[in-house]
Amino acid sequence: LRRALFQVHLWSGILSGLYLVVVALTGSLAVYRYEIEHALDPKLNRVVPSPGRADLEAVYRDLRARFPQLTFQQLAIPDTPDRSWFWRTRDRDNHRVYLYFHPNTGAFIGAEEHRYLWMQWI
Repeated sequence: LRRALFQVHLWSGILSGLYLVVVALTGSLAVYRYEIEHALDPKLNRVVPSPGRADLEAVYRDLRARFPQLTFQQLAIPDTPDRSWFWRTRDRDNHRVYLYFHPNTGAFIGAEEHRYLWMQWI
């Protein structure tokens, strides 16, 4: 009986430990997901700072003209000058689409569909 209880205790501890490791790793990835995504795709997220500030109304009109099918939801303005700004939008199927633009010039950098990001699976 003692040996059987030891085996139950051993294997339940191993399985519980593995479960906690998976929870901790995926939780850490979820917490730092923006930093990880920005580091993995610098062409959309990094800019060379220049003088001036983009006219947000002009940028908004330009993006609305380029992407009339999108619903604009939120503007993200990072607190460092070397990061691009982006608008979070939704398409007709309610998927997130991020539209990146240069904070100083207002130039459109690119779009990224959120459903194709690897963090969606975490």
